[in-house]
Amino acid sequence: MKSIIDFIIDFFLLLFPIYFLFILNRKIKFRDILADFGIKKISFKSFFKHFIIVFLLLFFISLLINFIFVVIGISDLNLVTNTLESLSPFVIIYLLVVRVFLEEWFFRGFLVSKLGILASALIFSLAHFGYGSYVEVFGAFVLGLVLAYYYKKINNLWPLYAAHFAYNAIVILFITFG
Repeated sequence: MKSIIDFIIDFFLLLFPIYFLFILNRKIKFRDILADFGIKKISFKSFFKHFIIVFLLLFFISLLINFIFVVIGISDLNLVTNTLESLSPFVIIYLLVVRVFLEEWFFRGFLVSKLGILASALIFSLAHFGYGSYVEVFGAFVLGLVLAYYYKKINNLWPLYAAHFAYNAIVILFITFG
């Protein structure tokens, strides 16, 4: 049942923004829709530079958030670990490749331009509440702010997608082998 709900959520994350632009804004060229969402060409040099910056920001801010919560005595990330450990490798790969892309597509490519940085980060954090971890929700909010700000700055999703993918992959590797 959970996988059906996840599929419906992913379907919504993909199609709602397209519907919004296609029907409500009368965009008829798919290429224009993609460009509006930051799916456009970027030089390798620019891609790599922004990927490294965003990845390092995500990684070190995440470490700082976790450190602060441990110091103040709130450490519920085991809930995230338990959830991830219960997933099959196929689902993990799906989450890394498809879900991360759809999160960037919807929360940054769509919501940042429609609602702004703060609102998109808040909604992104609420989407992570399914783990039941307050640290995860707060971390998703702060990292969502970073991703939204950086999207507003460069207006291209590819480096953000790659950094988000790499960040999540490393977290999963730490959980699996750590």
